[in-house]
Amino acid sequence: MPTIDLSYPKLLDLFQEHLDPSRTESASFLIWYLENYLRLEPVEVVDVVWDQSGDKGVDGIYINEDANTIATHKTIGSVLERPCTPCPMALS
Repeated sequence: MPTIDLSYPKLLDLFQEHLDPSRTESASFLIWYLENYLRLEPVEVVDVVWDQSGDKGVDGIYINEDANTIATHKTIGSVLERPCTPCPMALS
């Protein structure tokens, strides 16, 4: 079974296509993660991720209306922390 080198900066190779001068590496990683693990469409991901200064530590929020849940995501550098447990919510 092949292994993935998760050391920095080798980790950047995983999401090279998402790196952009207008966003942080952590935002690029979160975009890659949401597309590859949550299988979100690229258009959706743009609305989910906003990793900016003053974001109070939350780098993305995904509202899943089908499952009636909200999931918050936080990144640290180039490493994604475990997403918060989805919270039930009432959607109108």
